[in-house]
Amino acid sequence: MIRINLLPSKKRATSRVRVPVGGGSGDALLVAIVIAWGALGGLGYWLLSNEQDETVRLRAEAAKVAAKVKEIRERIDEEGLQAKQDKVKQLKTAIEKLQAQKRTPIYVLHEMANILTPGKLPDFDAEVQRRRVVEDPEARLNEDWDGSSVWISKLHERGNGVLQIEGAARDAADLSEFVRRLRASARFGSVTHPEYNRVEKKRGKKQGGAAPPEQHVRFSMSVSVAAWD
Repeated sequence: MIRINLLPSKKRATSRVRVPVGGGSGDALLVAIVIAWGALGGLGYWLLSNEQDETVRLRAEAAKVAAKVKEIRERIDEEGLQAKQDKVKQLKTAIEKLQAQKRTPIYVLHEMANILTPGKLPDFDAEVQRRRVVEDPEARLNEDWDGSSVWISKLHERGNGVLQIEGAARDAADLSEFVRRLRASARFGSVTHPEYNRVEKKRGKKQGGAAPPEQHVRFSMSVSVAAWD
């Protein structure tokens, strides 16, 4: 037979696990926030440090570039200056070559022809010549002089408007008149004292004995041109 217990039965005591509520979860969140801020701070410091390093690097690169630009500019300036100096030197050399190749002006040759032509006189200033004669009577020109007694063997330009003259004269008196006319000419400036020597040249033998020697004076001198151009 089945029995049914109708009396109230005692409830078994069950053990319950209490979960802490309130303060525990807040502490964990705070710790998480602190850790996050620390991480962010570290990241920010790292980024700032990297940025500063990059700034230093860029400044160093900029300084190198500026130094390189300065070096290039100085090199360009030096090359430009050297090019200008070379150009001036080339022009100077060209001018010197042109001056060396320049031929004697035609009026100088014309004046020399007048001096050496019988019956002609050099181109001179009458007043200047008059004062010259007053100061030195030996400066007076001989209008009857025969210029064919002097002949020029060489007329050479030495540079700076100076002519080197070489030739011969019949005697010392003819050479003196030639020099006198050069000094009187307005076409010439200073005239050096000529260096000369006497020359005796035998013509050859004739029947009955030797012919008398032919005498002349060989000279060399220089004269400056008063107005070359």
